Amino acid sequence: MSSSSGAWRGSPREYYRPPWWRLFRPLTFAGTLAPALFGAGLAHRRGFPPSISDLLLLLVACLLVQSACNVWNDVLDVTRGLDAHRWSKEAMDASGRRRISHHQAHRLAAATTGAAILCGLALALRAGAWVVPFGVAGLLAGYLYSGGPKPLSSMALGEITAFFLMGPVPAVLGYGVCTGPGDGGSIWAALPSVAVASLPLAFGIASMIWTNNLRDCETDRVCRFTLPMALGPRGRVWALGGILAAEYVALVGLTAARRLPVDALAAVLAIPLALGLIRAAATPGTPEVMRYAAWHHWAFGMLLAIAVW
Repeated sequence: MSSSSGAWRGSPREYYRPPWWRLFRPLTFAGTLAPALFGAGLAHRRGFPPSISDLLLLLVACLLVQSACNVWNDVLDVTRGLDAHRWSKEAMDASGRRRISHHQAHRLAAATTGAAILCGLALALRAGAWVVPFGVAGLLAGYLYSGGPKPLSSMALGEITAFFLMGPVPAVLGYGVCTGPGDGGSIWAALPSVAVASLPLAFGIASMIWTNNLRDCETDRVCRFTLPMALGPRGRVWALGGILAAEYVALVGLTAARRLPVDALAAVLAIPLALGLIRAAATPGTPEVMRYAAWHHWAFGMLLAIAVW
């Protein structure tokens, strides 16, 4: 049954069509990796020698949190009648490869969440208890994005949630773990400046969520309201262009205000990918438009993080 009917429900007898690792959505990993590396780079430029072991632990924790959120999104969405095309009644694909069942995917989400919690606790022991509220906020928001009686994604809060939780939060964490262990007092004092400096990355992840919602406008109407639904086809593309423009305006403005080093302007090299994303979004039926959004964010985010370092 198609997802538009709203009657399809996941169960152990439904199987994920793509390879199981696609549940993690690795193309979206720049959403947390780039801000964390960016925050660590800011600390390094301000004279704090980076703790490589703590930074690596943070990056692993960020990947686990984001992976858990991505798996929960697919597991919970299908129970609401969304994205049924990604699931099949057949346990084997055409090549004879066994697919992961909905029940197994549910357990994978729980296991990844558990691993993220353990990794976060290890990081808190090394860097300080100030890490805990950020980790809790990330996991809770990630689950509530698709879970609970009123998922955040169904109330037009997807872009706003990602803007804060996948921009400033990992940037502050990256900054904090490189300033050494402590009670977090210096972290809270630096939080406003680091959060403001991460705004270009926040707009970048918001553009990815907007692109995803733009692509799924019609199929999501069954049980979800997203911001692109409030606009017509042309308005959705114009709004995406506005978010991308804000990303680059923030980059240039923060550099001019000396909140970012001049090196950060290297991220403008990603502009051709931003233009390609807008063209893909403006062309009805363009396949894999999310790939354009992901590659743009990878390019912009990593160029910015490397430049700051």
